Formats: sequence, structure tokens, C-alpha cells
Amino acid sequence: IVPMDLPKDRLSRDRLAIDLAKILKVPEILILERFTKINLAEVNPVLLKENINRDLALFLETRLNDFPGMVIKKNAVRQYIDGSYFSHILGYTSKVSESDLRKDSNFSSIDYVGKLGIEQVYDKYIRGLNGVIEMEIDSVSRLKKEKRLRDDSSGNDVVLTIDSALQRKITDVLHLQLKNTSSAKGASAVAL
Repeated sequence: IVPMDLPKDRLSRDRLAIDLAKILKVPEILILERFTKINLAEVNPVLLKENINRDLALFLETRLNDFPGMVIKKNAVRQYIDGSYFSHILGYTSKVSESDLRKDSNFSSIDYVGKLGIEQVYDKYIRGLNGVIEMEIDSVSRLKKEKRLRDDSSGNDVVLTIDSALQRKITDVLHLQLKNTSSAKGASAVAL
């Protein structure tokens, strides 16, 4: 939702929140609370629901006029093949925090940022950049002119030199040992 484009009167916003809750299959109270906390002068989008399926996205796109302020954004998602074997090395991503937004003007409130491991160390290298669109809007929030200042750009790939076969073998052996030992709460291994 782009808060600035929401209906100005509370009753209309509440009806919109209830309609969206039904369609998105989330509790009404969550969207109603989100609507009451947002600053209606804000132009940056606020996330209502992520990972919607393609059919729902297409349905919503055909009805954008029925939901003022709603936009559907595609977002890049990083994929981890055999992530359970490498999570301690790769780390993880998380939604940007308020402090992340203050530190880097290239972030959007719907972005994810690396928080640990390779994800954190190489975040700026692999994240890419959000596109920038300048919009001219009249006093009643109608779009007058739109100009693309920068296109979205994908981040770079990172190639690691981890011995994946050894990593898998050690992980499997440790899991087996932990399963067979009732007193152990954790395990570690060193390969030289």
C-alpha cells in the first residue's frame, strides 16, 4: 500500500482494509492496525502481504482501481540450494529495519538485507538496486507525469569455494551422532 494514495476518510480506509483482508486471507485486525499506524503523507510503500501466488496477483492487478493505494511489486528472492547444509556460512536475510533505512537511501521499506554470514558481508554486492520513478501528482493525488530515473538492476553472483561434498558429509555424520546420543545438545567438527 502507498499510504499517500489511501482514501482520506477513516471509514473508507476501514472498508478497504476489510476487503483486502478477505482477498489476502489475513485477519482483518492486522490490516486495520497497519492502516491506523501508517502516516498518510508517506509515499514509500508499506507491505501488507508477501509471497502471494500468481493467480492472486493477476486477480488483484485486474482490480487495482477498486483498491486505492494498492500496488503489486515483484521482489527478487534469493534461493539456497541445500541451504540446511550451508546456513551457518551463508547466513540469512531479514526485512530492513528503521536503522537500515536511515543508513542507506537505496533501501525501500519492503527490501530485505543480509544480516549474518556471506549475506551480510557481500550484501551490497549481491543486492542490486531498486529502480527510481519520479511522479508528479496533483492536489487530489492524480498522477500527472511519470519519469523513470533508474531501472531496477540485479545484484551480482557470489561463487564460493566450499568443499560441498565434505560439508554435506560432516553435517550428515553430526546429525546421525546427535540422533544416537541422548545427552548431547549440539556438535561441531573440524576438518584439517
